[in-house]
Amino acid sequence: MSRPTSRLLLELLLLLLLTAWTAWTQLRGLRLGVIDGLVAEYWVHGPQPPWAWVPSVHPPLYSQFMNVVDTAARQWSVRPHELVLIQAAVLQGGLLLLLAWWSRRHLGVRWTLLLLLLVACIPAGVRPYEQYPLARALLTVAALVWLRLASGGGRWPALAAVVISLVTVELQLVCGVLLAGLILCLGWRSPGHRRPLLGAAVVLTLLFLLTAWPGLYEVLAQDTGPTDTRGVSLGWTNPLLFLPLTLVFSAKLRSRAPAAVALTCGVLLFSAAVFLLQLLGFAGCQPFPYSFHYFVVVDPLLVLVAVMWLREGYAAGLSPRLLGSLLALVIGSQLLLYLQGHLVLWSNPHWIWILGVPWG
Repeated sequence: MSRPTSRLLLELLLLLLLTAWTAWTQLRGLRLGVIDGLVAEYWVHGPQPPWAWVPSVHPPLYSQFMNVVDTAARQWSVRPHELVLIQAAVLQGGLLLLLAWWSRRHLGVRWTLLLLLLVACIPAGVRPYEQYPLARALLTVAALVWLRLASGGGRWPALAAVVISLVTVELQLVCGVLLAGLILCLGWRSPGHRRPLLGAAVVLTLLFLLTAWPGLYEVLAQDTGPTDTRGVSLGWTNPLLFLPLTLVFSAKLRSRAPAAVALTCGVLLFSAAVFLLQLLGFAGCQPFPYSFHYFVVVDPLLVLVAVMWLREGYAAGLSPRLLGSLLALVIGSQLLLYLQGHLVLWSNPHWIWILGVPWG
């Protein structure tokens, strides 16, 4: 086994242990009642009408997810909050494994090390909420499958892209905005594979419209209108992760990185849509640490595309001082926000030491 591969496996193991430790510590804190429930939330809305569109424009798979968690919690005599916490840790571990495999093939070991560190330290990862961990894992998988299809995939990648994307949107509707931006940009940037891309996109759209009738329109008709919590907020997402995305304005780099361009289009379209909904009052906006969770679903893809642009900048001979500054800002801010997330989650930060360290 080569030395870089050994380093990658070691880092992956340590980050998986960090994920498990975070969940275990919070689980103990949750059972003792020393987690700030207004910040952590975990579980708020409870069981829903089965397979139904429900207010706040939540699709049928959201309703079913909530019901499955509620049923499992009652059968196993645990709180739903605990199951949300456990499934989030399992999904985070699976996401790290998936990204390690994909990134090693496409970005190389050096950049995979950076990617895994930033994904493991996503600030909102310490604050799992209802279906969001599952939605962000599905959205990440869907995006990677669409990238595979754009690079020359055949029938099976097209089928997988449609199925996974449909499941994702039926769980978290706003994920469809990112997928729409990604697919349109891939079709524009990949003329040789435009036909399978657009064909899969048309099938996906038709299937969604069929499943949305009449529930989506009934929920929209019942909507009470704008809220009074207008504003713009990224929630717990690190705003400095958007800095490397500015490299998309370099024509030289754009020609080298069609996948990064497409992911950037998806992330920016998603961000613009959420900001617009927040400004209009159709999506809530609250101050940190009580922020809403909208950007949680795109956090891994935002990290991925930021690392992709940093890699392209390095390969294109970007100024070492500029690249070093970007790396320092991205890594430093991510680690600081991750630590801040841990601290605000507890009624008293001393509980991290008491419950998380065996000799605390």
